[in-house]
Amino acid sequence: MVRGDKEANIKRGQDVGVVIDPGQIGSGASFSGAEPNHFWLNIDGKEFSTQSGISGADHRGDGRAIALFDYDRDGYQDFVLVGGNRPYVQLYRNKIGDLMPGDSTYQPIYIRLIGGNKAASSSTEWTSRDGIGAKVVLKSGDLNISRELRCGEGLAAQNSSTMPIGIGDNKSASFVVKWPTGKITEVAHAAPGQVITVYENPAEAASSNSFVVSSISKVAKGVSQEVLAAKTHADAETSQRLLDMSAPYTKAKYRLFTTWFTGCMACKAAAPKLDAISKHFDDAELQVLGFNNDSGDDKADMAKYMKTYMPSYVMMTERSEDDIDLFKEEQDRLTPKYERNGEEELASILTPSVMLIDDKGLVVFTDIGVPTYSKLKQVILEWEGRPDF
Repeated sequence: MVRGDKEANIKRGQDVGVVIDPGQIGSGASFSGAEPNHFWLNIDGKEFSTQSGISGADHRGDGRAIALFDYDRDGYQDFVLVGGNRPYVQLYRNKIGDLMPGDSTYQPIYIRLIGGNKAASSSTEWTSRDGIGAKVVLKSGDLNISRELRCGEGLAAQNSSTMPIGIGDNKSASFVVKWPTGKITEVAHAAPGQVITVYENPAEAASSNSFVVSSISKVAKGVSQEVLAAKTHADAETSQRLLDMSAPYTKAKYRLFTTWFTGCMACKAAAPKLDAISKHFDDAELQVLGFNNDSGDDKADMAKYMKTYMPSYVMMTERSEDDIDLFKEEQDRLTPKYERNGEEELASILTPSVMLIDDKGLVVFTDIGVPTYSKLKQVILEWEGRPDF
């Protein structure tokens, strides 16, 4: 659960790259029309915020089922996705904890349920050993949370039997376990970070209570953002020309140039990607600049286009034919040639395409087409020396 103001969370980057996919994104074929996965965040238990395109989880393969489990034990649930085509299994890591300040990183309460039945046959006296069907009702401050331990979560999938329940910035909680047999176990005090193993049969607990309290054993995490050494870019290309062209429009740390012209259908199709980039990057961090590379489009044409389509980028209206020629030269110098039908084509004849520079004129990224927000964010993180985030 993400607590607090949704838009503020997005601007602070708390939704940025919520998961990472170490598998081969885009590999394999879709049997169902390339239907991407959808990803939502729970906002205060009251609404959902769709983060599909920027999460990294919007793989276009045919997803079949997911199973939740906190494999790195950092308090933020990860998941494994099984699909119908390659890659068949993908492991996604939840990175919300990495992106939050240290004093705002919350730990859940971990609950494990042990039923009393040890026999191979069913019992009316005791719940199955795995505790399937038991319900946990937890109260913490103004939070009232109910969970059920189930053996089926989608197509042939089962979540971890360790049940993490987040309570935000509250310091403690109490909960009851309602077993399928009708028995009830009460736990009066539970704190974030504790692992509480609850036994339906009190005789099995190694304490005078019906439960045992322990702590989670975390795995080693990546280097924190605060102690990362600055990454050097001695071998990076530079473009004073692009830096000078961007200067009248922005002082952002990063400047993303995207090419377009009024009759470009591919440019219109790329608009949702540019909208996501513009929305989820703060203007001081990254500004998208639209460069019209068709000398046949004048200011009136661009003004009409802007009024009709309302692009999310800053339109670079002050450009001459010489500027267009110089821009295309820079594209061809910085962007690798594109091979199509066995022949190489220059980037300058393919629209849209992008070039990303920083505020010193260093070239961070170039490509044909428009990247997703998730891809662009990962490029910047790697450029800054923190690819694991």
